[in-house]
Amino acid sequence: MCVTSRWRGSVTTMSVKTVRDALLSVIEKAYHYHEQTGCDLPYAIYGETGAPVVVSGDDAPTILAVRGEIYYYTDAEFDEKVDEICDALTAAGVSWSLDAIGYTPEDGRISYQIHWEVPCGAGQIYR
Repeated sequence: MCVTSRWRGSVTTMSVKTVRDALLSVIEKAYHYHEQTGCDLPYAIYGETGAPVVVSGDDAPTILAVRGEIYYYTDAEFDEKVDEICDALTAAGVSWSLDAIGYTPEDGRISYQIHWEVPCGAGQIYR
């Protein structure tokens, strides 16, 4: 278990896997750090980029917040999967922001960059 947060009596466990599971609930292909060779669109790549200390106690971190990025690639204009990804992250309790949208004319890919963050206890980012 990574961290348990209480909100109005409910208990939520958060980890990097929370992000993975949210992605896989709405898209078929979500890869950790890199896509598979020859992967067809659409797909997402996600990965953690750090875990800064949010709260310290007794000279040790007590709560960390794992941060990371999701890159969603598609060739569909007005792709509603972007909204579904954001809704799934919100439903899972993941903090996120859509920070960049880009278009690559060479291959017709549209990319969406989503930053995310989850609280994860004292260094247990994968449980």
